Amino acid sequence: MVEEKCSDNDQSGSSSPHALLWLVRVALALLVALVFRPVIVQEGVLPFVFGLMMLNFVIVVHELGHLVAALWLRIPVEAFSVGLGSAWASKRWHGIEWRLSLIPFGGFVELGECVRERYKFFVAAAGPIASLLFGFIVMFLATLFGASVRKVVTPLTIAHTSPLARTAGLRPGDVVVSVDGQPVKEDLQVDLRKGRTTSDARSALTMVVRRKDKRLSVTVPIEVDANSSRLGIKFLDSSRRLSAKEALAVAGKTTGILAAQPALLPVMLLQQPRKVAQSVTGPGGVLQLASSAYAISPAYWFFMTGLLSAAVGGFQLLPLVPFDGGRMVEALLQRVLRNTRETVRHGVVTTYVITTFIFALVLLFVGLTRDILR
Repeated sequence: MVEEKCSDNDQSGSSSPHALLWLVRVALALLVALVFRPVIVQEGVLPFVFGLMMLNFVIVVHELGHLVAALWLRIPVEAFSVGLGSAWASKRWHGIEWRLSLIPFGGFVELGECVRERYKFFVAAAGPIASLLFGFIVMFLATLFGASVRKVVTPLTIAHTSPLARTAGLRPGDVVVSVDGQPVKEDLQVDLRKGRTTSDARSALTMVVRRKDKRLSVTVPIEVDANSSRLGIKFLDSSRRLSAKEALAVAGKTTGILAAQPALLPVMLLQQPRKVAQSVTGPGGVLQLASSAYAISPAYWFFMTGLLSAAVGGFQLLPLVPFDGGRMVEALLQRVLRNTRETVRHGVVTTYVITTFIFALVLLFVGLTRDILR
């Protein structure tokens, strides 16, 4: 997020009274506690800490995109903040105040003067671009080195059978073609590898297997044995790491979908409004996702860091002020309407800013409400 401070505005008399400022800080601290407490209770302290680290690291990358663009365009930068609200730690270095702020969710770059509309657009766009690019690189590396995504390839080949399954007619080396008439596709294959079946209410299922050039239909009894799968069958491990080309496709497709969120949202609202409403989440929901990723495995946490970064980049492209997409549209309006009367231009831009800001507040309210109710 980019904040602009015009050099010809005197803001010295706009500070709140000391007591009121502390009251606001206490209220914000209570809100943060309400939102984050369920995450700590459900996921644990260590996953919560790593989830918070992931979230703030993604935010730092996003804000660095704004910072680099501003410095490249030689726009003075007053402050770089990780977190929102009042700063509880800060240090001035190379003319920039580096802050750690009260609310550990969000961040901003404060520009030092009024900026030309075309520069506003590029500075605002740099944040989402940095997030999407970083997310793509991290997901590609995680997928390439097998950190979180492994592909199960057919055929589903039997490696070992229990005596009961062997008596039924199964042999090591048999390739499973279908189960109860269902072709062995990816979801069913995963279930079978984990020992789950679609016939839990019955004592047996029908399995078609290929043995050399023959197809055989075998009735397989469902066993209840804590030391083996319910089918009494173990399969060859046919999982493998994805190739560079496949990893590139996974990372590219995921990044592309997340970058297209602003364009897909209106269509989804028209087609599935209830599903969209249920998917809206606030800071707590995002933090819970990040925390649960570490609870699964550190490798999955690494992959989810890239996924979250790309999601932040796509989300920030929403054309709502104060998101980066809203700032970009605002700059474009200023540019397009530069030859119109001042009152007309001001009216159009102000209407857009107020309308989209209210919509963004509604989204935030819905997300926070869902977090607290959770």
